[in-house]
Amino acid sequence: MHIRNNYRFARLVIGDPDRALRASLQAGLFNAGFRDIVQARDTAALREAVDNESIDLIMVDLQIPSTDVTTVVQQIRRGLIGRNPYCLIVALATDPTAEKLKQIACAGVDGVLVRPHTTTALTRHLHRLVHNRKPFVLTDTYFGPNLRIAPRCDGTDETHQVEVPNTLRAKFVDGVSSERAIAMVKDTHGRIKDAHGRVRQRRGESQLIAVAEAIRNVLALTDSRDHGEYVEAVGRLEQIASQMHLRHAVLPKTTPNELAVNLARLIRTGIAGANDDYRADVTTLKMAAVHLANAQKAFQVDRVQIPA
Repeated sequence: MHIRNNYRFARLVIGDPDRALRASLQAGLFNAGFRDIVQARDTAALREAVDNESIDLIMVDLQIPSTDVTTVVQQIRRGLIGRNPYCLIVALATDPTAEKLKQIACAGVDGVLVRPHTTTALTRHLHRLVHNRKPFVLTDTYFGPNLRIAPRCDGTDETHQVEVPNTLRAKFVDGVSSERAIAMVKDTHGRIKDAHGRVRQRRGESQLIAVAEAIRNVLALTDSRDHGEYVEAVGRLEQIASQMHLRHAVLPKTTPNELAVNLARLIRTGIAGANDDYRADVTTLKMAAVHLANAQKAFQVDRVQIPA
């Protein structure tokens, strides 16, 4: 029988290289009601603990050795480590810099608990995680709590909110069993995968529209005597092509993604040296327009006007 409003059945991992700090934090969590607590002194032990169980809460110090914490958090959110990519993750930090806080937020943590902290601060933080967790958002490069870092961590203001299970809340408030919590996580996987597909589709569509417009602008200014306007148009096209290349190169190898990467390479070849002699390779850009038509079909986009 499970009891409501009790952390007894929650599973928690503490990642910290300092043995004394691990023990101190565990004592505070034990007093709060946690019983199933695993300690990890480095990221290797943290990975092992997360892989072996369906974890509800991870509290990890930013100074933990081996792999950088931001990388580990990103891998958890992407489902590369562990069984629950939606688990609560709290970063522990002592005198963190603003840049470090931004990096860890962009990785997908739920929050940061600054040390030293009081027992009251720890209890309040746990309460926020249970009752006021930030909703998750999804882009083609980020998946995690919507902490609203401005500008967005992935360089875009486009977000897609998705509902994910908070298994710590489910166990604490609703008293669900560990088996039911695991089922909640598994039931969410397919929905998130479909959402990823829709996000990539929309991103591909918007990038193709932007590329088509940028190519048109460059071709229209090919014979222009306004050097500054022409170079600005070429620079904009180069920027869009670079962003497209970087985004799609890290996504799964599907026909749309490969076409987008090849299109970006072709565009960058066509404008190579344009800022020196301020004349892009018109023939190559026209080839890119043909390639753009193929990418349009692959992405199933019907609103892109292909440059002549």
